[in-house]
Amino acid sequence: MGQLKKNILIAVLCVFAFASLGMGGLGDSRIIKKIPEPDRHFLVKIVDIDDVSYSVTDFSVEGLTLIPVKIGRADASIDLADIRSAKFFRRGSSIVAQVEMKKGGSKSLAIDPAVTFYGRTSWGLLRLKAEDLREVHVIRRLP
Repeated sequence: MGQLKKNILIAVLCVFAFASLGMGGLGDSRIIKKIPEPDRHFLVKIVDIDDVSYSVTDFSVEGLTLIPVKIGRADASIDLADIRSAKFFRRGSSIVAQVEMKKGGSKSLAIDPAVTFYGRTSWGLLRLKAEDLREVHVIRRLP
């Protein structure tokens, strides 16, 4: 009789575990329902690797208007307010961004291809990885 109770308990636990899997839903992870609220608001123009351009507000990396980069071996963040434009190039398994600064000069920086940018367009929400970017032009800071 003890084995029968054990088998029933295992069966009940399996049914419970299977039913719990459905609680999260089977939603499509490609659907963007929400973007992080940025710490500051900018209007930017983005051009992706397919040469499609987007006018984007609320542009950020996880809500921060700083772009995480590597300069040599150092991790750094470049403030979007200091950037005029950035052009992205694939170099092996990494991305190199040629960044033109508003105060003049340019910097060549490495960026992780998986860094994800978010924004809002006139037609909906946007999510784009660094590896899918060709250019970012900072038009202006918004109030």
